[in-house]
Amino acid sequence: MKPYFKSILILFLLTALSVACAPKPETTNLAPTVAPRLLMDYDTVIESLRNQGLTVEQGRTFPADIFSVHAQEIGVNGTTIAVYEYADANAAAAEAAWVSPDGGEIIRPDPNNPGQMVTTMI
Repeated sequence: MKPYFKSILILFLLTALSVACAPKPETTNLAPTVAPRLLMDYDTVIESLRNQGLTVEQGRTFPADIFSVHAQEIGVNGTTIAVYEYADANAAAAEAAWVSPDGGEIIRPDPNNPGQMVTTMI
């Protein structure tokens, strides 16, 4: 085995070992500690999160593109979250059904091609 190949192999093994042994980053637990309310407006969501001791910062507003309502961005303990406010629970439930169980994609009707679906990866 050539010396430079041994060096590369050792470097690769050390890199793999350091990655495998590196501490995992802490994640923020955003699970509610109280029973969620069926209907909340944007201000109530922020108030509820702050009442749970979380740090909340209001962010930008984004136009409706994936869902039929615009998104309002908030920061919760450093994590960015999009809040969608619907006029009624039925409209919210209908569009919530587009989101995959793992939250990794949204499969919705294509507004430009009736009968077709659009998949958005998150």
